[in-house]
Amino acid sequence: MGTPSLRLDAPARALDLALDLAIEATRAFIERPTPARARDVERRARALGWGARDVLVARWCEAPLPSSSIVGVGDAAFALASTALHIARPHAALTLLERSEGPSRLALWFNRGVARWRLGELEEARRCMDEARRSLPASTTTRARAVAEAREALDQHARACARRLGVERVQGPRLALQLLDPVHAAPLRAHQADPSVARRANMTRLAALLDAQRFVERQLARPRRLPLAVLHHRWGAIGFASLQRVDPERASVSYWLGAETHGQGLGTELVGLLSSLAEGQGIRELQASVLESNVASERILSKHGFLRGDGGASGPSIELRRRLRGPDPT
Repeated sequence: MGTPSLRLDAPARALDLALDLAIEATRAFIERPTPARARDVERRARALGWGARDVLVARWCEAPLPSSSIVGVGDAAFALASTALHIARPHAALTLLERSEGPSRLALWFNRGVARWRLGELEEARRCMDEARRSLPASTTTRARAVAEAREALDQHARACARRLGVERVQGPRLALQLLDPVHAAPLRAHQADPSVARRANMTRLAALLDAQRFVERQLARPRRLPLAVLHHRWGAIGFASLQRVDPERASVSYWLGAETHGQGLGTELVGLLSSLAEGQGIRELQASVLESNVASERILSKHGFLRGDGGASGPSIELRRRLRGPDPT
């Protein structure tokens, strides 16, 4: 089928089952689009794993719309868009929302705003939230409050990015860095729930959404730390990175990426972005600590000029350092 979010190592049988499920779901949604059916499809797709869920969402994004059942398809597309947001696929959610009837104009614009926000597209997210606000029924107060709170939170995030990064986001070919925000908690949990990610990053597993929310709060509260969401141009927040000041010219760098993103060169791109950001922040030397068993991470850092310190390995960890370019003499 060809979807860039599909894990190539997913078991072939699981992918076959996912395709069967996607076709079945398409027919069932058209005939009887209900929230219960959406939950059932999501539950069954979840049991098949990440790659299978990607196939399910991709099947919906690419499926032709039967003109005789446009309302049913539109309702189903909205249900699948909500599922795509839940499994950290904001770009797929946007594709589905474009062909969705949705329960209301308000719901469509609000969900588009959330998807744009999770992709780091703050200006477009503000436009969508404003459209949602203009779509509010005059008699609605609870929904109006929810939309206003979301818009204010979005504005606060944009102001924080401008203050601490100087830009909306630090952009690379496939990845971007943006100041961490509570909106990233859910997708970070989805990507870090794999125990292997927590083990390699030497951190506690984010087993539940509350764990992820507390993780974001702790990172934002730490002094001298610049906490960052690692954003993929299609998948949104797929990992975390930080620069921790040691002194005015030195900082410690750390990062982790979701397991399903490994092996695609994203770690190498991420370290390059972090190095550029550090230079822009006036940092002249970076240091990193990785587990000695994490050969892949040490290899990535070495590509960017990180070298082992004189002490070599310190217990289970390896200390690496990189000297950045000094200020332009002109």
